[in-house]
Amino acid sequence: MKNKSSLWLMILLFISVLLVNCGTTESRNATSQDSLSSPEQRELSPAARERKEQIERLEQSFGNRGLHDPASDFGAEPINNGTAVMINGYLGRSQIVRIPPTIRDLPVTHIREGVFRNKNLTSVTIPDSVTYIGRFAFEGNRQLTSVTIPNSVVTIGNGAFKNCTSLTNIVIPDSVKVLSRRFFRGTSEEIIDDSENFREMFEGCTSLRNVIIGNGLTILGGNVFKGCSSLTSVIIPNSVITIGNYAFNGCTALTSVTIPDSVTSIGAAAFMGCTGLTDVTIGNSVTVIGSYAFRDCTRLTNVNIGSSVTQIANEAFRDCRMLRNIIIPNSVINIGNFAFQNSGLTNVRLGNNVRTIGQDAFRDCDLRNITIPASVTRMYDTVFYGNRNLQVVRFLSQTPPTLGSGVFNYTNANVRFEVPAASVNAYKSAWMERNLSNQIFPIWE
Repeated sequence: MKNKSSLWLMILLFISVLLVNCGTTESRNATSQDSLSSPEQRELSPAARERKEQIERLEQSFGNRGLHDPASDFGAEPINNGTAVMINGYLGRSQIVRIPPTIRDLPVTHIREGVFRNKNLTSVTIPDSVTYIGRFAFEGNRQLTSVTIPNSVVTIGNGAFKNCTSLTNIVIPDSVKVLSRRFFRGTSEEIIDDSENFREMFEGCTSLRNVIIGNGLTILGGNVFKGCSSLTSVIIPNSVITIGNYAFNGCTALTSVTIPDSVTSIGAAAFMGCTGLTDVTIGNSVTVIGSYAFRDCTRLTNVNIGSSVTQIANEAFRDCRMLRNIIIPNSVINIGNFAFQNSGLTNVRLGNNVRTIGQDAFRDCDLRNITIPASVTRMYDTVFYGNRNLQVVRFLSQTPPTLGSGVFNYTNANVRFEVPAASVNAYKSAWMERNLSNQIFPIWE
């Protein structure tokens, strides 16, 4: 029994020695392998090491290491029958973003609506594979100072850069043809409303100073630069046909604007509240100057109205208090209500085809003399109310125009009305109830 116990002890001792030797060998081998690896590699898990290598490969493919996010930081979905990719999410943390040109070996052509909204980005580079930027794509990135839009982009959705309050300069390339309300749902494009192209695009970008608009655009839609209070320079290209409502509303640093001959209409309040604006040239193709278009441009002193304007809408130049002289071209047919009220005008030359002058059109101005062309058939209420220095009003029509109430109220009590000699009696008869008969004289006197 004793011999058997000794035998078992010897066997157990032998096994223990073998196990110790194996462990030592494995430890020595592991140490040897670790000596072949870098300290950085020893610290990384296999998953982390794989991710690091992926990042390095992606950075190398861009040739700009460390300045962009890896492709895995972007959510994407296939579009156009699986031939391209649309960015539909951003999971990265970097404020400096360079969108990759390809994901899953497919070209990145679209950026979905709102993808980068309120992400605190400071810089964005868009690759030249992208053709479409969705609406509100970069809205609310208040630290964003730099955006590169490549020549490949054709469409930019509404409000794409709205309220990017640190953005100072922007170049819209010639390739951009549509700035619209189109956007993607799933994998198909839906048109919601394309009537207000380029709407709200840079609204509220209070640091934006300079804008270069490419020659591909035909419409500057509503609110496009509204509230860009630092904007000092903008060149409207000859491709633009329409300037939308509130397009430059509240651009208080803008000092001069030239509207090219390509433009046919200026929308409501397009330049309203541009308090630094002093000079405006309106091209020869514009037919309508919209309501409130230049209202409250309190430093406006020079306005050249093109030869095709037919309508000056309500309040178009109201409260332009430094405006002293205006020439209304022969093309104009209607002058709207309050069009020049409280504008500071001392001299007005009306074109030969004006038919109606709206209510309060020249109220509270500082006119001395004015000639009413023979084409005028109606003057609405209180047109010249409050022009206390008015001396002479000359009417060229043989037939007295219809006057609204109080047209000459609170003007000079001795204002002289000159009319064609053959029509003196007709004017006196027509205006008898207005107590103006004693102030009517023939033109030839």
